[in-house]
Amino acid sequence: MSYILKTGFNENDTEVLYRAKVDGEFYYLAIDAETGSFGPVDKSWVINNIGYIDNAILSKDGKLKFYKNKRFSDEKMSIQLEKVKDIYTYVMGDNYKLQYYKATSSLVLVIPVADGYLYNTLGQNINPYNLKRVYKSLLDLYNKFDIHYFDTKVQNGWHWGQEELEKTKEIIKKISVDFKNVTITQNYNHDCGGVLYNRYGLNGLKTVFDVRDYKWSYDKWYWRQKV
Repeated sequence: MSYILKTGFNENDTEVLYRAKVDGEFYYLAIDAETGSFGPVDKSWVINNIGYIDNAILSKDGKLKFYKNKRFSDEKMSIQLEKVKDIYTYVMGDNYKLQYYKATSSLVLVIPVADGYLYNTLGQNINPYNLKRVYKSLLDLYNKFDIHYFDTKVQNGWHWGQEELEKTKEIIKKISVDFKNVTITQNYNHDCGGVLYNRYGLNGLKTVFDVRDYKWSYDKWYWRQKV
C-alpha cells in the first residue's frame, strides 16, 4: 500500500503539497500509487497514513510538508515516462488504438474490423501509467470475449465471420501478453505509476493515444462504421 499526495507550486515556485479549502476544512488529494485511483482526504487521514505516503513528512511541530522521495527523482521519472511511451507505441502499433476518457478515467480499446471499428472499455478509474493494471484488464477482456454475443448484432449492421471474430479475440490476448513481456524486459517500475500520474497527468501520454474530455458511456461492445 503506497500513496502520493498531489502537489503544486507556490508563489516562490517551490513545490508544495496541494490542498483545497472546503466548508472551512483543508483537504489533500491522495493518489493510490498502484491503481492510480484518487480522492480527497483530510489532515487526520494523512497523519494516520503518513507511513504509507511517499512524498510527505510530518514535522516536529505537527505540520505536513512535501518531501521529494529519492525513489522518485525527476531523472528517474523522465526515464520511466519514456519507457511507458515506448511500450504503448511498440505494442499497439499502427492499427490498434487506445482512447482515454477523462470524465470517467476510462481506457478504451479500438480494434479495426472489416467494415468498421470495435470499441470496448478496459474499465473505469484506470491509471494508464500502471501497465500491470492495463495488461490485466486486456486479459480480462479476452477472457470475457464471447463470439456468440455478436450473433445478436447482425440485425443492427454488425456482421463478421467466425474467423475474423476469433482472430480479433486472439489479437486482444496478444496485446495483453506483449504489454506484460515488454514491461518486464524494459524493467518498468510499477511503483512509479501513481507518481507519473501525479507529476505528468495525461499530458505525458497525449502523443501516444487520444485523450477525450467527455465520458465513456457505452455498454459492452460498440461498433462504428468506417467512413
